[in-house]
Amino acid sequence: FILVLCAFLIAIVMGVLLGFLAGLKPDSLLDKAISGFLLLGISFAEFFVGIMLMLLIAFHLGLVPTSGYGELKHLVLPALTLGYRPGARIALITRPAVAEELNRHYVIALKAKGLTSRGVISHLAKNVGAVILSIGGFEFARMFAGVTVVVETIFGWPGIGNLFFTAIANRDWTLIVAGTVVMASLVVLVHLIVDLLYGVLDPRVRYK
Repeated sequence: FILVLCAFLIAIVMGVLLGFLAGLKPDSLLDKAISGFLLLGISFAEFFVGIMLMLLIAFHLGLVPTSGYGELKHLVLPALTLGYRPGARIALITRPAVAEELNRHYVIALKAKGLTSRGVISHLAKNVGAVILSIGGFEFARMFAGVTVVVETIFGWPGIGNLFFTAIANRDWTLIVAGTVVMASLVVLVHLIVDLLYGVLDPRVRYK
């Protein structure tokens, strides 16, 4: 849970920030640079990103250890590895949503009334929030659904994913079934919470 929560925090901050920066200035040099960085993020698998970060940050720079558990420095590499790809996907979904909202009539009306850019962005963010919630919930559930197995195995992180991998290697069928049930339950719970939160962001949605 610690690893997934930290990775999701990195992903959502990265995704929303880069998505808004690229969407507010479509087809600009900044947009193209960010889009290239994001395309690399969704193209590289987690095990490749983890190994590259391990070589660069741990071996060459010596800033953090390559593996282990117990201190904040042990969390840096696995959290960055786990959060990079989801953050790129969130940004790639947020960017066109922001660019589309900029062309809406209410945004043009707000600008005509003399509202500042910060005020326009605050109104725009409310409508883009539903899109971010949807893709963010999917990525959060995806982290629990098996991606952590790869990341925890690479960095020796003692979590559910590493336990699941050990169970597969040892053919411990009882533990494999139990791990599958736990992961599936977490995915269902996350999607349920996301569906309920739609009612908070969009007043048109009503639940009974």
